[in-house]
Amino acid sequence: MEQVYHTNHPIVNEDVKPWFKAVGDDAKSNSQLRLNAVEKRLASANDIDDQLIKETLRSKDDKNNPVCRTNNRNSYVFTFASVVMTFSEKPYLQIAAGPPDESEFKRFDFSAK
Repeated sequence: MEQVYHTNHPIVNEDVKPWFKAVGDDAKSNSQLRLNAVEKRLASANDIDDQLIKETLRSKDDKNNPVCRTNNRNSYVFTFASVVMTFSEKPYLQIAAGPPDESEFKRFDFSAK
């Protein structure tokens, strides 16, 4: 099974909005560190399943750059949502509307290919 994953912000692409350029390298560094955490968890796994992916999306391996940022309600920075898409014979989508460490994933099934 092949996987595709990302951590939300462009790391290589320089074709971004002026406001994002003004943020500087901090956002790129944060995204790179979170991507590294995701890769480390998934690369060391023998079997990647939905549960492992969800645990990875909830992870806080680096306390300063966690994959999941809890909504502390006193900050504008938190994980807005998480998505797991499975492209199988009967594809389905799982969405956590909010930080996945405090929000349930809801499953949406699609008809067969």
